[in-house]
Amino acid sequence: MLFYKLNSDVFGINQGYIVSKQLKVLCLLPVDVVTIKYNHITHGAQVEFTSVLKCLIDLNYVIDLVDVRDIHTIESLKDEQYDLIVGLWSKQSVDAFKAHPNSMNVIYSNGALHSVSYEAENVRIRYFRERHPDFGKIIRRVAPGFIKQDEKDAKTFDKLLLIGGQWTKNSYSGIVSEDKISCLNGVAIRNASFIPNRDISV
Repeated sequence: MLFYKLNSDVFGINQGYIVSKQLKVLCLLPVDVVTIKYNHITHGAQVEFTSVLKCLIDLNYVIDLVDVRDIHTIESLKDEQYDLIVGLWSKQSVDAFKAHPNSMNVIYSNGALHSVSYEAENVRIRYFRERHPDFGKIIRRVAPGFIKQDEKDAKTFDKLLLIGGQWTKNSYSGIVSEDKISCLNGVAIRNASFIPNRDISV
């Protein structure tokens, strides 16, 4: 995948030629995840994000890729015209949607609604404590700070591209209408350097 650096903060993709009816998309994703070397995959999101970009290229979109955490650059693009905006569920993506009300706006999410996921994690922790009451401190999994799911923002996007199955989809019940949700299977990754049964004691 060929990336052109349009400026210090925007990557241009699929812009090597001009087609009169070519559509333009703004992608708000973690750039460091998307641009990482493909032979060093550590998380399924790297494959998923790259697949989204590949699909958009195949559909002949011109792509502006901006880091979803880059508030100032996203703000600077508010006067640009986009046919489509794809972004992680975050305040930055929602602000971009509001600034471009005529674009098709798509949210990407790779898990259940945060409030549902958080409670499911509490259930697992309580069950673990029942079996291991003397275990020390448990470090909770925390979503990246730039991902803030505000349920009232569901009305700002047209589609939810969701990684997960029926349980994950059901977690959005009452928040996002079912006809807005498209589910995709998660990516399975085989780590060739994985060492089974290694000693992880500290």
